[in-house]
This record gives sequence, structure tokens and C-alpha cells, in this order.
Amino acid sequence: MTDLSVIIPTFNAGARAHATVAELHAKLSGTGHQVEIVLVDDGSRLNQRPDPALLPADARIVQLDRNRGKGYAVRAGLLAATGQCRIFTDVDLPYGADALLECFEILRAGGVDLVYGDRSLPESKRFSRLRKRRRLSSVVFRAAVLTIAGLRQADTQCGIKGLRADAATAILPLMRTDGFAFDVEIFRCARDSGLVVQPMSVHLVNADDSTVRLFRDSTSMLSDLVAIRMRSIRGKYRIIKAPVEQASQLRSTVQ
Repeated sequence: MTDLSVIIPTFNAGARAHATVAELHAKLSGTGHQVEIVLVDDGSRLNQRPDPALLPADARIVQLDRNRGKGYAVRAGLLAATGQCRIFTDVDLPYGADALLECFEILRAGGVDLVYGDRSLPESKRFSRLRKRRRLSSVVFRAAVLTIAGLRQADTQCGIKGLRADAATAILPLMRTDGFAFDVEIFRCARDSGLVVQPMSVHLVNADDSTVRLFRDSTSMLSDLVAIRMRSIRGKYRIIKAPVEQASQLRSTVQ
């Protein structure tokens, strides 16, 4: 099994995806670990899809037939990955390759199932100023996560998270959210399933140009939060089947 899988969902960002893969390959190929980079193209236009011929040997593409949403794309990447540790991040690599290695080392040390970047930690640094509208969006969404989804994590939406392979295999079949609220669902699954979760500080090195817009996406995201809470109340996020059986069922849904 591969040591580390890095999953990167991409949509209409072919050039950016190639640049990110090149950066990761240069950084990770000399670590001594067996690494794979999994690009998940979420139904991009043909001229914006990554070109397999331009990728290094340690990178591959999971091509979705149509745009299904970031949550679906990340799940497909996690399922296709073979790494003992599986980390997903945004295509603009907002926290750099060093954050991936730090996340990997925490997971590899054992005792933790899910590691996530937390921009609210005192040690975290942000080298770009967020616009006032973005700050408002963040505050409002965090309040909604607390009151509707019932989660106290300060930062569910930071663009880097990592799972041990067995934890990913266990919770992936439980997840249903295809949009941006899928991050919240990961935390709800983790809590209801008794997984060990640990935050880590992050240093923003590239502009995190989120495609989420509070007012544009508010209806669908709030609907997703309500659905997540209801599924939690009904016990749908508790691990009840063997991991191998769960993985087989999920694989049939994304092929």
C-alpha cells in the first residue's frame, strides 16, 4: 500500500492543477515515502481538464463524467486512493506542501484518525487579508454549523484534512453530501463514529480564493446542514458494517 495519497479536486482549472502537481511532485518525491497524487476532475470543460500525458509517474486522474460537487469529488478521490494516509487539499494549495507533510506525520504517528487544519488556532498565520464579506461569511457559517449541525469545531472549512485509510474506509459509505457542506459531514461522521480528531495549525501561503459565496450558496448549504443533523439524529453516521463491505458498496456507487 502507498504511504501517502494526496487528493486534489479540480474544476475548470487545468493549468493550475498541472502547476500544483509539479510543485507537489518536486516536494514529495524526495521524502523517501511512497506517494501518489490523485487529481479528481469534477466534470470540467474539455479544454480545462488535466492532461494525463503531462503528469509525472506518481500522479493520476480520476475523471468524473459530469460536475457533481466538491464533496462527491473528494469522496471519489479518497475511494480511489491507496495510501495508508489520505490527505485532501484545494487545487491552489493554499497551505503549501509542508502542511501536507505535517498532516501526514501526525497521522503516521498513530492514535489519530482525522487531522484538520484550523485557522483559528493561535499558532496559525494568515499572510493575506480576508475581505470583510469573507469574514462575515465565515462567522455566519460557523454559527450555523454550531446551531444546526451541532458541531463545535471552530474551523470546519479549512482546505486541508487527512484521514487514516481505515477511518476513510469506515466513514465514506455513510456520507451523502455532494456540495461544500461535505466538510461538516466529515466531522459529524467522525464524532458519531467515535473517531479521534486532532486540529493542526496552518500557515496560509497562497490566496484561498474560495468558490463558496454565502448569499449565493446559503440555501443549499443550510439545507445540507439540516440534512446532516437529521441523519445524525437517526444514527446514520455510526459505523455498523465491516469496512470491506462498506467500501464495496461505495465503490459501486461511483463507478
